[in-house]
Amino acid sequence: MKSHFLTFIIKYKFIAIALFYMFFSLIIGETHPFSCFPMYSSFPNWSYAFYLADENDKLIPAEQFQTTGGKMGHTYYSVCSSKKILYGNGMESDKELQTIGKEMMDLIALNNKSAKYSNIALHRIYFFYQNDTIKQQNKIIYERNFE
Repeated sequence: MKSHFLTFIIKYKFIAIALFYMFFSLIIGETHPFSCFPMYSSFPNWSYAFYLADENDKLIPAEQFQTTGGKMGHTYYSVCSSKKILYGNGMESDKELQTIGKEMMDLIALNNKSAKYSNIALHRIYFFYQNDTIKQQNKIIYERNFE
């Protein structure tokens, strides 16, 4: 004879899994979806995205440099923090962006093992919310010539 608990789990397996997940997450503590970190509990009205382009303004896959768009974003924030540059919501000056971009490109250039590109531009897209619309500004924050 099966126990009522086992019957419940079999009959309502999705609910049982959800309850188990929530119980386990509460025991562990600061874990999604119970995190108090602002990254997970609030969303700013701005965002940055990064990409690389060649001399013809064609997108270069970040994987060719052993990186991703997400890693470039983390690098951006790390550089800002280490240089004590306030960032976010488009507040960085052109000079600060050049400083940040150069350091990011130094890290990216370490992985430019092929002479495939003579010039690489690091772009930052700034997305922001204004007048009930999501807008964007694309800016080249640093360019490097590899010739």
